[in-house]
Amino acid sequence: MSLEPVGETSPLQSHLLLLQILQLMQECRGQVRHSRNNDVLENVEKLILQNRTDEMLNTEPFSTQHELDRLLGDARKKIAVLKNVLEHQRTRLRDLNRNVEKYKMEKQELEGKLQEEREYNTKITDELQSERNHCSEVSRDLTSQKEYDLELAAEVRREKYRNTELSRDLEVEQRFNAELDVNCRDKKGNTALHRSAQKGNLKAVQALVHRGANLNLKEKEYGRTPLLQATLYGRLEVVRWLAAQGANIDVSNRQGFTPLHYAVWYGYTDICRLLLSKGATVDALGDEKLTPLHLAARAGHMETTKLLVHSGANVNATDNFGKTPIDWARQNGYVEVAKFLLASRSNTAVNSKEPVEKT
Repeated sequence: MSLEPVGETSPLQSHLLLLQILQLMQECRGQVRHSRNNDVLENVEKLILQNRTDEMLNTEPFSTQHELDRLLGDARKKIAVLKNVLEHQRTRLRDLNRNVEKYKMEKQELEGKLQEEREYNTKITDELQSERNHCSEVSRDLTSQKEYDLELAAEVRREKYRNTELSRDLEVEQRFNAELDVNCRDKKGNTALHRSAQKGNLKAVQALVHRGANLNLKEKEYGRTPLLQATLYGRLEVVRWLAAQGANIDVSNRQGFTPLHYAVWYGYTDICRLLLSKGATVDALGDEKLTPLHLAARAGHMETTKLLVHSGANVNATDNFGKTPIDWARQNGYVEVAKFLLASRSNTAVNSKEPVEKT
């Protein structure tokens, strides 16, 4: 809206001019309805209304052209100021909107990473539970006649020899040994040595190995050797004897986990100490590039964590997710383990190691 130029004004012209000014003020007020500068428009409007009231009380012309021009000039200046304020506020609002969008994107990204970590944890937990379930099923299968016969074959033979004269007959003994296949497997690829190691039956393990049972034979489902089976179930004496007989200390299952991985994950401190004394690889890489120290920190086992660090485990090793053992300890809430690892990382000149079991 624009104002008409005026010469000498009549009362009617003054009225019309005032109406034009008031209309202009209303338009500006509508644009800055929520602005703190709205009071400026109100002051201008009051001034105009006051002049209009004076003009209506007198029959004389409203004012000279000079006064009207001054009034219009003041009003336009204040309107220009308000427009600048409004534009500034719009610019700030656009900046705020951009920041909000940026924060939303960052939030979505963080939520995605958190969900990925949860899925990974669930996957590992499910796999471990599956292995435990499998082991329970295998234990029930021990009642089958074939496994029972293989496991007790050595003891049965000794009983026969004590009650008969066959023990003095070399030919009969050789025939008996030829008929006995100590490496015979069940449907899941387990031998009698696997079963005996799992149950912790040291005598049966010794008898089977003396009769030629393969120490490093892997079962078909998970790729575990008798040593891995014994470690999984915490059979310390069986682990000690198999290691002394030359079983592969660093053998791995299908996921790449070694006996040392099993020992630290389940908190078998004595087995962990034994394996380290036998030269087990302290930084062996399993599935997802997880080292034994990753698993010890993740499970919160302080004793096995200390054993690994004192044996030279890499505190700064990263897995496929870029996480160190310290990160896993923090994430799972094991504060003391995290503090110990941080102190170990800062002390690069650690010379003393915790003594390991001598066998």
